[in-house]
Amino acid sequence: MLYEVQDAVKFGGAILSYYAPVSLFFALFTVSAAILQGINRQNFAVISLAVGLVLKIVLNFPLVSLFQGKGAVMATGIAVLTAAALNLYKIHRVTGFNVKPLYKQSLLIAILTVAMAVVVIAARFIAGLPFSDDPSRLKFVIQTLIAVPTGGYVYLWLAYKTTLLQRLLGDRVNRLAKLFP
Repeated sequence: MLYEVQDAVKFGGAILSYYAPVSLFFALFTVSAAILQGINRQNFAVISLAVGLVLKIVLNFPLVSLFQGKGAVMATGIAVLTAAALNLYKIHRVTGFNVKPLYKQSLLIAILTVAMAVVVIAARFIAGLPFSDDPSRLKFVIQTLIAVPTGGYVYLWLAYKTTLLQRLLGDRVNRLAKLFP
């Protein structure tokens, strides 16, 4: 939907789809670095960032050689996830924070994300049936307008039914109860 040239659709769309999960690692790093700052361990956030940067530099060339553009995304993902994991480890060591509930909720979020992805892929496929196999902007817009809200609703519905929303948002989730039969 975002690209004009057919080659850019194939290459750019693929790279963008690989970068989407990496954005979660960036968010985790940002939040964990803010927590480190809150517990007066901001120096460690700089150290973990430096470790991530060195890892990115070391991994970039071999992964790009093996996987082309996707290799750069992989190197970035590994580097940022490592930096975030170091931050979480430091937070746990300093505060004694129990990470078990965090892991359980993260696993549930990952499972719900996989379920949503299956729904989005199916909705995108179904929405693309009336069109030819050739990529066109109209086809991608229609697929996006159908698949994204469908996937979003399924994710929220599953999060509501598994009480994930209740655990994350508290009583504010009661306003959404009428949306989920």
